Amino acid sequence: MINEPAWTYKGEELPYFMPSFNVKEFFRFFGNWITAKPISSLSGVFAALNDKEK
Repeated sequence: MINEPAWTYKGEELPYFMPSFNVKEFFRFFGNWITAKPISSLSGVFAALNDKEK
């Protein structure tokens, strides 16, 4: 396995962050997965970006 970053911008490695999910988001994700509906995790990404403690 090559140890390379998943994402870069102008040749610079972008740091990894974990999306934030609450219980409501988890059940929506799981429900969409079971019913074969499109799944989006944008709300978790936006929550993580707005979390000032991380």
